[in-house]
Amino acid sequence: MKIDYKGCLIILFFLLPSLVGAQDFSLTKVDDLSDTQIQNLVQRGKLQGYTETQAESMAMSMGFSVEEAAKFRDRVAKISSGSLPLEAPNQQIAGRTSKISAPRDSAMATNRDSNAVFGMDFFKRADFKAYMSGSENVQAPANYLLGPGDEITVSVYGLAMTNKTLKVDSRGFIEFPNLWKMNVSGMTYAQAEEAVVKRLGANFNLQSNQVHTSLTFARTISINVSGEVQMPGTFTLPASNSAFNFVAAAGGPTEYGSMRRAKVIRGGKVVQTLDLYAYLTSPGQTTLIFLQDGDHIVVEPVGPRSRVFGAVRRPMLYELIPGESVQQLLNYAGGFTEASNTVSVQIRRPVAGQLALLDVPEAAMGITVLTSGDQLEVKKLNESLTEFVQVFGSVRYPGSYSWHQGITASELIVLAGGYTDKAFRNEAYILREKENYRRIKLLINPSNAPILLNRDQVYILENPDLGEGLVVSVDGAVGQPVRVAHAEGLTLGDALRLAGGVKIDADLTKVEISRVNTDAARKKRADLFTMALPEEFAQNSSMTGGALDFELKPYDQVVLRQKPNYSLQKLVYVGGEVMYPGYYTLGLYDERINSVITRAGGPTNFADLDNAKLKRPGAKNIVVELGSAMAKGKSRFNYILSEGDSLVVPTVNNLIQIIGEGHRTAQYSSIDTLNVPYIGTMRANEYIKDYALGFAPRADRSSLYVLYPNGKFSRTRNVLGFKSYPRVQPAGQISVALKPEKQKVKREVKFDVNQMIGTLTTALTGFTTLYILINR
Repeated sequence: MKIDYKGCLIILFFLLPSLVGAQDFSLTKVDDLSDTQIQNLVQRGKLQGYTETQAESMAMSMGFSVEEAAKFRDRVAKISSGSLPLEAPNQQIAGRTSKISAPRDSAMATNRDSNAVFGMDFFKRADFKAYMSGSENVQAPANYLLGPGDEITVSVYGLAMTNKTLKVDSRGFIEFPNLWKMNVSGMTYAQAEEAVVKRLGANFNLQSNQVHTSLTFARTISINVSGEVQMPGTFTLPASNSAFNFVAAAGGPTEYGSMRRAKVIRGGKVVQTLDLYAYLTSPGQTTLIFLQDGDHIVVEPVGPRSRVFGAVRRPMLYELIPGESVQQLLNYAGGFTEASNTVSVQIRRPVAGQLALLDVPEAAMGITVLTSGDQLEVKKLNESLTEFVQVFGSVRYPGSYSWHQGITASELIVLAGGYTDKAFRNEAYILREKENYRRIKLLINPSNAPILLNRDQVYILENPDLGEGLVVSVDGAVGQPVRVAHAEGLTLGDALRLAGGVKIDADLTKVEISRVNTDAARKKRADLFTMALPEEFAQNSSMTGGALDFELKPYDQVVLRQKPNYSLQKLVYVGGEVMYPGYYTLGLYDERINSVITRAGGPTNFADLDNAKLKRPGAKNIVVELGSAMAKGKSRFNYILSEGDSLVVPTVNNLIQIIGEGHRTAQYSSIDTLNVPYIGTMRANEYIKDYALGFAPRADRSSLYVLYPNGKFSRTRNVLGFKSYPRVQPAGQISVALKPEKQKVKREVKFDVNQMIGTLTTALTGFTTLYILINR
């Protein structure tokens, strides 16, 4: 078996990407590494004190060859200027803190549904701070573990003034010059501070002096992070970083890693267990775990999980530790929302292969212990109202209102904004719900202030409007057709004035009024009145008298017709080679082209009548032969003109255009468009022969056509087996294309030697047998 040593080395690199200090990359090729792997190496280098600008030195320190280190530098520069930033954009103050950019996963960052695992996305989308240098004063927590390399500054001020920096030596001792020496190795910062103050009490009067201590410099420690983390390896950071910072530097737990159990192992023994949930949910109340050089952090596989869904602020999957209650799980989920039912929650628990329901009342939430696989549901609050009264009808703001003992109908009406203008204030109805949920009707007087019961419905009646819906309509040739409310004494003149007066084209000699027939004995649906108004009413709408004083009744319909054959002037445009181009008014309803051309002074000497163009709104490619229209008044091209028509007579154009690939000029020179002089006696094929070197071998002569400027087409025709090519007019366009290339179908002939020999052998055998039979 051949072993691919190079492949094995790359696989090993994938599995242990962060063990920079322990790996030898002398055989690794930078070209074999992905951008993400380059990023991981740069992050590890930064933890060792290198910057991106020192990428080449960083790579050589990892064991890369000189050539590969140069490639590594170029890759880092390329990635840094591209879409994969190697550094957090908002870097903290240099020398104090720096951001550790955890691997980002946009899908996890936005996935906050009940199937996402709480805590995972914090490490995937957040940038955590880690102390990168101990060169500045650090506010050390009380449980910070001192060790060789730490520096403590002791200040005494008051009557005595002194300031000393005490460094913990390799044996764990600190020495106050000329006074005392003390072993602090393994002590917490609080224990060491207490011991220092006690020692100084023998040298200074602490009643007249004060002592202040600070951790001036934090030593560097190397911690091994392994187990279910994104980037296992050895991390070297100042000891002022807690165990949480080291887990964050390793990218946090994997999908299969525990958020609740990260063991701190020292000397082969578990000394503490890190619960990441405590840091994520209550960071200010959680005791930090500080480490010693050589400690191990092992993130165990994930433990039992429980899903929370429904009306909580953070519905997700949560990892449990034994003994946690429903209330603790609700706290992890952010608590109830405003729309939660807080009276009880419900657990769906797997029991004997199926789900069982367990209702947990509010009093038992703190003592009900969860088990693996529990699903906690918080239901929404029932939005149905329980104590309310309702008011409808003729009030300003009908709807539901809060009920309380002793509320009256008059109080409810005040809450609803009071009566409307049409409200009937002496009578109202109450619909009241009885014990069997049936309703009874009560007639009340709201002013007597009857007491309302819960769920009562009050209906305020309304005075009938006898004039409501009684209208008169005016339509036709008026300024604005309207429907106006009928009023007593409303006349025809009033209605027309309300409609904006009459239009100039209104026929005032025949105004029609249609009236509803109220006589049931008559078979007519409506009575019709026709009357004439004075013509002066069109200019003076304030006129009265005569038919204008005709009194209208409810539902009358007034209609004014337009004058027969009345219309405003209609214009057409005549342009180009005519004596007087411009706009012309159509004097007749059926005025034709030749009439308007004559009014325009006729064509000039340069007019090309055969190629005139007529444009009409809504109509395309109108074919017109102006010469025929002018010569023959009854010509089919002598169109009746319409408003908006535009007739343009072009100047004579003595050029002919030849287009297409069906002529030899296009074959020889790739020029498929020619402009040639017009010769009146020549047909299309002669133009191609004389000016385009003739037809190409595959020219499609039958499809040749000529397009004239007036929009008309003419094509090749077959007459008794001969082709008749179209005539050409000035400014015409000859188009000739190529026939499609024929696809030759090749027949595949298979020649089988064995089959031929077998066939010949069979034939010879048969011939020999026949010969023997004949000659016997």
